[in-house]
Amino acid sequence: MVLESGCASGLGSVHQACQSLRRGDSDLVITGAANLFIVPRAYSYMVVSPDFKCKAFDEKADGFVPAEAIGTLVLKRFSDALNSGDRIYALIRGSDYSNDGASKSFGTPNTEAHARLIRGALKNAGVKPHEVDYVEAHGTGTQTGGMNNKDTRFHKVKYICRSNQM
Repeated sequence: MVLESGCASGLGSVHQACQSLRRGDSDLVITGAANLFIVPRAYSYMVVSPDFKCKAFDEKADGFVPAEAIGTLVLKRFSDALNSGDRIYALIRGSDYSNDGASKSFGTPNTEAHARLIRGALKNAGVKPHEVDYVEAHGTGTQTGGMNNKDTRFHKVKYICRSNQM
């Protein structure tokens, strides 16, 4: 299955893989994502940092830094991995996925949609906010996308997913 959702394609594929395991559709899933510069001007419509230093969540944010990467995960249900004697690197207790809802522009996050998404992921995982050890954040490295944390609604998102590593 191919899943295209811009910046969140990899996380979307992990969510779909987890759902497949939970429903019993699969016993093992290989999922991944790639970002390659096949077309050099592909990012011309976005704000690229002039000094090629990403300053996500910083008042000095002036753009993001494009990079190439490929990531792959092999996922199994926890019980199956234990029974197989597999080395377990992490446990995904729950996930959720959203297209972010309506926002002002492509790079402008919808903080209320983020808050709903995080609440849904916590509910799906059956965990409380203070039990979260890791949060994947999308910092665009721009004033618009990264500095929405000055918005009071974003502070609610931070509280919902409070973590030592956020």
